[in-house]
Amino acid sequence: ARPTNAQIALIILCILVCGTGYGLVLKGTQSLLHSNTRETAARWAHDLMADPDRTKRLMEGGRIDSDDILHYTIMASAGRTFKVRVLDARGRAYLEVARGDAPKVGSLYQADSNLLEPLRSGEVLAFFGDGTDKPNRPPHYAAAYVPQFENGELARIVEVYLDVTDIVAKHRTLLAQVAAVFAVLILLEVIHAMFTGRLLRRQAESNQKIADLAERDVLTGAINRGHFISMVQACLDASRAKNDAVALHFIDIDRFKAVNDALGHETGDLLLREVATRLSRCAGPDDVLARLGGDEFAILQTGVRSLDDAEQRGNEILAQLRAITAVGSTPVSVTASIGTATSTATNHPGVLQRLSEVALFKAKQTGRNQQIIFSPGMEEDVNQQNKLRLQIKHAVANEEFEVHYQPLHTAKSSAVTSFEALLRLPNNKGGYISPAIFIPVAEDMGLTPEIGAWVLHKACMAASAWPQSISVSVNLSPQQFRTNVGEAVSSALAASGLAPHRLELEITENLFIENPEDVERQLHAIKALGVSVVMDDFGTGYSSLQHLWKFPFDKLKVDRSCFQSLGVSNGVPETLKAIRAMSKAMRLRVTAEGIETEMQRDFARAAGYDELQGFLYSRPLPFAETLSYITGTAPTGEASGLAAQPPAEDDNVNKAA
Repeated sequence: ARPTNAQIALIILCILVCGTGYGLVLKGTQSLLHSNTRETAARWAHDLMADPDRTKRLMEGGRIDSDDILHYTIMASAGRTFKVRVLDARGRAYLEVARGDAPKVGSLYQADSNLLEPLRSGEVLAFFGDGTDKPNRPPHYAAAYVPQFENGELARIVEVYLDVTDIVAKHRTLLAQVAAVFAVLILLEVIHAMFTGRLLRRQAESNQKIADLAERDVLTGAINRGHFISMVQACLDASRAKNDAVALHFIDIDRFKAVNDALGHETGDLLLREVATRLSRCAGPDDVLARLGGDEFAILQTGVRSLDDAEQRGNEILAQLRAITAVGSTPVSVTASIGTATSTATNHPGVLQRLSEVALFKAKQTGRNQQIIFSPGMEEDVNQQNKLRLQIKHAVANEEFEVHYQPLHTAKSSAVTSFEALLRLPNNKGGYISPAIFIPVAEDMGLTPEIGAWVLHKACMAASAWPQSISVSVNLSPQQFRTNVGEAVSSALAASGLAPHRLELEITENLFIENPEDVERQLHAIKALGVSVVMDDFGTGYSSLQHLWKFPFDKLKVDRSCFQSLGVSNGVPETLKAIRAMSKAMRLRVTAEGIETEMQRDFARAAGYDELQGFLYSRPLPFAETLSYITGTAPTGEASGLAAQPPAEDDNVNKAA
């Protein structure tokens, strides 16, 4: 193959570099030689004039004796030196000693006046000469002028001649070797250019492919985040020219991590590819589809004339993703949350992205599986959420949560049997933030395992101060089962000294959706500790008898909504009686939650429920009030103190661990 223009240019550049390198080596050699000459001459001049008496005789009378002659002759013949002259401050030579000749004394010659000025400033001058055609001169020599001062004034000048022929020869040999190496390098480059033309062309093609990959996501083939951000500005500019708008749809696959963990990363990757394929069907010819990372995608919709256009596109996206029912042979159910913002709100690409993210956050916060189009005011909601996230993070770090305890009573005697630990977060205004508000945020932050472990320790410590007949129940979240929840339970029991049978752990049925095998394993490990396991919120959500048969439950808690429905539907009383009969057949104790009226209490008693819990007896209490509540409760009558008080708004919330 013939060399390309680039290769020819490279060869020329190599030649230039080699020439420059040769010149730099030559220049460096000369500089080194110059420095060596100056230093040698300076040392020689110092030794030559080291004897003050000899120097005085020479400079004042031009006299030298036999010892002086011997001294100067030896010095002038030492090393590379072959001639020395001594001049006075005006440049007149008084002594000349040459190798092989007797020393000459007297007014011999006048030095060039141009040399005197730099010498008076203390500079040592050096010159080089070629003595090939000159008698009594070596082929290559150096001459140096060394000034000597007394009392700050120039007293004399020592002119030294050095034979540098051998040094020049060595450096010329070195330069020849360097030149040979450069020549070989140039030759190799020419050969390389002749035989690698095709390889370079192939490399260029590969580089183009790499450039394409740099702009696209490897897994899905969609535009990647970096390239997408640059394209947003271009689309905004084009939309202004066309007098229309663009809509940015931020798309997040709902609970993808749970699917990925349950089915495996390989299936998760296949799902992401299928999502990208479905989204490409929703993107128009001038639209841009991008994968922003993880399970986050974006579609930049162009040619938008109204919000209806953006809303319609969002509905198409939701429908396409809901239509995914399987990945290979694995059945799946896919939904997404979409945040949409249009350029009618802003023409700045960074702001457009932020507004889309705000809308996406709102879509996820309000239930997922939907599209939210940005509207003014949403940013304030997001800011409040961010403040809440910071407050939760600070509360975890500084243990600013509180645990309140709601009593459970026997249905027959109303004696206190246990307390349920409920988490509270102070709002810095003397009240509390509803758990229905802060618990989902804490779950989204992945903090519930840490918070749950803290609640376990606090609850066990509290129960250790109560009478032995009273236990404590603690709610566990699904996130806690992604860690080793048994270790947290063991640690709390050990730290408090609480007997295991006095601890009840409440779980809800949504725990079994993600990883039922691991949950079953951990529940059996907890049971082995001697701790009781309670099915909470029965009668809502995914209630299934299969879970009661399969998992080692000791007690069933019927959700408060069931007893709130008494008197509303004719079928509710029979359903509640059936639940009690079923529980009895399965040897499960059963608790009625949400008892707020005497009618509800009387019905639960008549139906055979074992325990009652609700505001008819007491709202959740701070730990400091639990002991007085226990001692103030009559063993055979109704609870005293806070009994029959109406529920407070902040207490009508979901329980939290």
